[in-house]
Amino acid sequence: MPARYRIGEGEDDDAFRRIPNLDLILGTPEMADAEVNLGLDPAGVLWLQNVMDEQLPPGRWSIMFFDCGPTLGILLLSIAMVGPEVIGCVADEFKYIIGLQDLEDTLDKGARKFRRFGFKTEVQHILATNIPLDAQGNIRRSGGAVADDAIKAIRGNPDWNTKLLPIIRRKQRFKDTIVTQRPLRFLDPRNEALQDIAAVADALGIQRLNSTRKR
Repeated sequence: MPARYRIGEGEDDDAFRRIPNLDLILGTPEMADAEVNLGLDPAGVLWLQNVMDEQLPPGRWSIMFFDCGPTLGILLLSIAMVGPEVIGCVADEFKYIIGLQDLEDTLDKGARKFRRFGFKTEVQHILATNIPLDAQGNIRRSGGAVADDAIKAIRGNPDWNTKLLPIIRRKQRFKDTIVTQRPLRFLDPRNEALQDIAAVADALGIQRLNSTRKR
């Protein structure tokens, strides 16, 4: 369905405004059982590839993002089969570091099990969000020792350090936009975190059409 944000009260269509060139696939209760159902499906790990080949209009989207937990077996591997890049996401708790390791372990199992299918997917990037940073972009340990320890764990791992994308700092406006269902302005000099997001987009090679790109 087309992505949209709230501009008025109520749930009618006129209470929302569409976000151009952005579509979403919403979760359903049935998706909670996807892992079990895929285990019974003859297509199994290839189900998503089949859906994309047979049902998606070619050339409609330039980028597709799939959100998936790090420990799901067939579901995660089915996404990794079609996704050229895997981004491990962490935040301001150490449990995300454990999740990052779980993600790599799951992908390693997939590489061993599905090597005949050419499965070679691995974590290409690591994205850290909601991290307390000072004005110079350094981590403020006073803002959260656990977040500081988590980033140190990534930077201390030679395999992970080179994959770490620009860090997105903690910002109350991110939480506010979820509560109010209103999007952030993509150009706001008062919001340093938007510069962080722009830096991530540049690092991933995502084309941006606004004036925040450094020349």
